[in-house]
Amino acid sequence: MPLAAETAEYYYAKRKKVAHEIYGFLSPWCVFVEDKIDYKWPKREEDYWAEPRRRLEVYLPTRGDTNWGEPIYPNDQAFLTHLRKIREALALLAAVAHFDPTAWKCILELYCDVEFGEVGEELFEELVPAEFVLFILQDNDKYPATLQEEIVQFCGTDQREHPSALYLEALNRIATLDGERLSDGRGVNIEIPVRVIFLNDFATPRDGPIEELLAIQRAERAVREEWDSYNRRLNRDEVECGPLRCTFVLEPLLADFGDNRITSRTADTVQRVVAENMWCSQLYLWVSIDREPMTNARATTIVLGQIMASLFDRTRRSPELANTNYHYKLTDSRHILRPLQLGSINFECEAALRPCDFAPMHSAMVVNQTTKQLSMRLYMVPDDSTGSTGWWEWIAYAFFSKRARSCSALESLALISIGRLTPADVEAFSAVMTSDHPEETLFHCPRGTVDERDATLKAEAPIRWQFDGEGQPVMSSSELRFPTATNSVRTFSDDGTSKWVNVLIPGYGRCHVRRTDLMFDTESISDGSGGVTTLKIGFHKYDPSISSGVPQFLEVVGVSLKSLTLDGPMDKMNTNAIIRSCPNLEELSLCGFCIGAQLDFSKFHANNEPLPFLSCNWADVGSLSKALSATNSALCKCVRRLRIRLKNRQATWGHGPGDYNAYNFEGDIKALLHMLETNSTLEFLEVVAPDDRQEHRNAFIEQHRFKDVHWELRPLLKESKLAFLSVTSPMESTKKVKRGWSQPRFNLNRDVLETIFAFGAVPVRRKVFYRQENDEDWETEMVQVVI
Repeated sequence: MPLAAETAEYYYAKRKKVAHEIYGFLSPWCVFVEDKIDYKWPKREEDYWAEPRRRLEVYLPTRGDTNWGEPIYPNDQAFLTHLRKIREALALLAAVAHFDPTAWKCILELYCDVEFGEVGEELFEELVPAEFVLFILQDNDKYPATLQEEIVQFCGTDQREHPSALYLEALNRIATLDGERLSDGRGVNIEIPVRVIFLNDFATPRDGPIEELLAIQRAERAVREEWDSYNRRLNRDEVECGPLRCTFVLEPLLADFGDNRITSRTADTVQRVVAENMWCSQLYLWVSIDREPMTNARATTIVLGQIMASLFDRTRRSPELANTNYHYKLTDSRHILRPLQLGSINFECEAALRPCDFAPMHSAMVVNQTTKQLSMRLYMVPDDSTGSTGWWEWIAYAFFSKRARSCSALESLALISIGRLTPADVEAFSAVMTSDHPEETLFHCPRGTVDERDATLKAEAPIRWQFDGEGQPVMSSSELRFPTATNSVRTFSDDGTSKWVNVLIPGYGRCHVRRTDLMFDTESISDGSGGVTTLKIGFHKYDPSISSGVPQFLEVVGVSLKSLTLDGPMDKMNTNAIIRSCPNLEELSLCGFCIGAQLDFSKFHANNEPLPFLSCNWADVGSLSKALSATNSALCKCVRRLRIRLKNRQATWGHGPGDYNAYNFEGDIKALLHMLETNSTLEFLEVVAPDDRQEHRNAFIEQHRFKDVHWELRPLLKESKLAFLSVTSPMESTKKVKRGWSQPRFNLNRDVLETIFAFGAVPVRRKVFYRQENDEDWETEMVQVVI
């Protein structure tokens, strides 16, 4: 319901006052963290795609921190005492979040200087999970020598074995405030997920492996061993009757290799940690080769092949054997995707990559068993037709080909900053994707007399890796040899008799090997996901790009897609052509210059109805508002979320991408307000304006937020249904037993249960936000396309 007598500002001020009155005793604890917490988006668009939410970043002190060159901590004990205070302060805040999410957010703002925007902004309203990303940098510019020890100190058993008396007293007070939930005598253990972030930009340059990443790996192992030993010693892990306790649990790290070119040091370290089953929730890599220290192409081939074959390893490793694991919540999207060892891999591909560099990446990706989610920023050059075609052929092979569907675990793919996709590119793409022999199509090789086969290449086998412009091996090049056997080698264009065979080696692309060095698999490999079902295609918004091939591209790949995001120029995009090409689509997100929309087709699939024909103009706010005002239209049934950017432009300025005509502003505002009056299905609307006019903000927020969305109820969670069913059963006949009469059970047949569950469903409330564009954070405003 809209607020009446109280303004929104007064309501939120009152909410903060209540939080202060109840939890004000925590203010001395917040002193320890008031300058150490930020709530922000990650810095790259690829990160948004992998994890579409802001995160709480915590900047921990280190033993070696200084102030004007002088050590801050006189000894180890002084530092450890301070670190414990910070950890206990964060634990107390997380305890408040567990029982009272609204109060926890108020405390973060009141006492910890965390900014959540202003009333009317989505940032101000959104729920903030008590999950932390830990930054551990000495003087904010390098890793401390004690990195491993500090991670163990924060996440290990010290938090359980050496809590301070003041901390336990404060924790007990929080428990007392919520005594009803603890009145049954059972203890409550609040798990607080934390992830360490590794930033290669701050690692110390040296020969050998990246020691800071190995220190984090050793810390993860030590933390697990501490907890295993602790639990064995107590012979249990349950919370003792009565108390409340908080436990920081270590989740897979965030690995950011920054804007550093790939070197042998990077490749060696990545190969080691992946093989030793180190898990990452996200991994970012700038795909750029440091060719300077490498005297020849052979050295470059080895380094790029080594890191790609490691990142997209063929081995699927068990999470039970990892040192970290995820602690899912019922609302956590990761719970659905169930990440593999490298959660999400995000690549930023250097514009100067050569066609010969495509093969190492994509020949490894096609047999990937380390990740289900990949994003690639491509930086294609719009006027490079040859390079563009090469990109799209390899993309077809790695993600959409017959082999990819049967061998790759990938399910979600984002292609970002595309510079060129023409009908000619799609034709080359389609030829590889639809081929029964994609390797031969890719390399324009003759059809072999023997079908493609998977094999293992023997250790130390000679490998011819370099080919001339005619596709013939360069005999003068020094051969490659691997010290261990290599699996997932694919033969193609094989005549069945020649001494040397065409093969595709993961990480190295096309090679020639001796037939006698191959040990052929008795069964074909088939443990893929079945193909990509979630796809994002993003074009340059503010730089030249060519997107004329998108309709044909979707005709080729669309049938397998369940979720599609199109980001970039939308003026020539035909929504109905998209829908016809993607008949199984459940969700469509359109992210244009001024309008971003999310459409939901799940109701049509549930009712076995064809996807609708939609009539709308995605480039005009007024026209779209009018279309969404027609309450019975197909468009109203589909559009769930909407973001409108009314970016100002003076009438005398030249036209450019993303410009918005200021003369339309007042008319568009009125059209949007009218749409909200009549539309009863839109769940989310955010209006981003060039200035913050109070009358407009009030008109949107005070009158239209919290309105029930009529057509949608959020069903009960499965866990709630099972809990209800656990105390019911079919009616049994009432009969006398030894001690009194037995109680009859409820007679609840399926129809009755469905009715009960339907009444238990929660109505979806509309969220409406109005905010000013953030000029100080223009990069986020430009690329943040999460709808």
